[in-house]
Amino acid sequence: MRTIDYLLARKIKSIALCVVCAVASSGYAELQTLDRIVLIVNDSAILQNKFNHNVQSFIQRIENNNEQPPPRQIIEKNVLNTMIIDSILLQIAKKSSVRVDDKMINRSMEKIAAERNMTLSEFQEELNAQTSNGYRKAREELTQRMTIEQVKRRAINSRINITKRDIDNLLDSPEGEKLRQRSYYLLHLMIPFADRLSTRAQNERIRYLTDVRKKITSAPQFSQWMERSLKYPTKTRDMQWRTKQDTPQIFWDALTGAQKDQVVGPLKSSAGIHLLYIVDKQGGKIYANQTKVQHILMRPSQVRTNEENIDQLTTLRKDILNGKEFGALARTYSDDHRSALEGGNLGWVIPEELDPIFVEAMNKTEIGSISLPFESQFGAHILKVQDRRHWDITDQTLRSRAREVLYLRRYDEELETWFTELRVDAFIDPKTPKIASYLAEKHPSE
Repeated sequence: MRTIDYLLARKIKSIALCVVCAVASSGYAELQTLDRIVLIVNDSAILQNKFNHNVQSFIQRIENNNEQPPPRQIIEKNVLNTMIIDSILLQIAKKSSVRVDDKMINRSMEKIAAERNMTLSEFQEELNAQTSNGYRKAREELTQRMTIEQVKRRAINSRINITKRDIDNLLDSPEGEKLRQRSYYLLHLMIPFADRLSTRAQNERIRYLTDVRKKITSAPQFSQWMERSLKYPTKTRDMQWRTKQDTPQIFWDALTGAQKDQVVGPLKSSAGIHLLYIVDKQGGKIYANQTKVQHILMRPSQVRTNEENIDQLTTLRKDILNGKEFGALARTYSDDHRSALEGGNLGWVIPEELDPIFVEAMNKTEIGSISLPFESQFGAHILKVQDRRHWDITDQTLRSRAREVLYLRRYDEELETWFTELRVDAFIDPKTPKIASYLAEKHPSE
């Protein structure tokens, strides 16, 4: 699900930026007022100062976008509802031993530092100068936000069941016909032309974007350039999926023959100079390197931590090396119940459809060998590489894209349904009249 992975990466990046901006703002200075509990949510308390800070951060984000904030009462209700759900999700994470790897936090902080043309240590010094222990607070807040996203994704993945018939029905529909057309998921960066811009000035902008293009090797990098303050004023947009019918001809001509993960341009039009990044592509023949792989997954739970899972998988790996069958152990121990029924067999997979950490471990493992235990966002694994090949994956890609369409269509609906269930089942006890009055009003998701 390449497009879903891109959207998830973009969301995580947005979360990281919001966290850093909130910590760096004056509103996150050391609080001197006497704190008090305003709400109990199951086993956790929401404090007045934290509530006030979140409200102020919400207002600050709106004002930073040059927008008029809604009435404060509406903001406070929205912030309160978000904090209730976040509190419940963090408690679920704790009980289920869900955690975010420090390396993922470090990568997010390093990317933000790079966008500010700083090293990580320089960025740390800047945050600490703005507020006491600013860098530590930013890491803690980011860890919480990413943990919440991980809990949400795991829960919704388990709730969305897309069958073979669902995919067949979509592919047989008019929407399925559109999926068969050649199309591209595009990111767009443009330097617009001012009135009566000279040919020399236009050429300078072309040379500038040519230099920018040489520095871009991935969608996250292109997204970073989209968000930077560049030498010239720019316009950017996520164009999403485009076919010939809804793509400017100058773009479509340049895209012919281009592949995913490729930067196209600079392209000159009457409006300005353009760069395009191909996040994904569909239609036409598609070939890819595939790996045939088995795995055993052990998810953390209330009774089993990730560290205990790693120890268990280390023991299972020794048993396999000593002659026990991988498939038999997968059927007994794997928490990926769908593949466990097939002895842990995932079949022929392509890297774009898998967790990057899983791909890294898979690529390091020789044919016939078994990896050391490793952790991904889903839990702890060991895997066995059975074979590798270069193969026509046109039909597989089409079905994967159909699954992706169905998944994205159902995600928000399932998320809202789950949130409503969590609130109904939670013990929520307001401790102030204002909070009690907010909770007395029916929440939109209920």
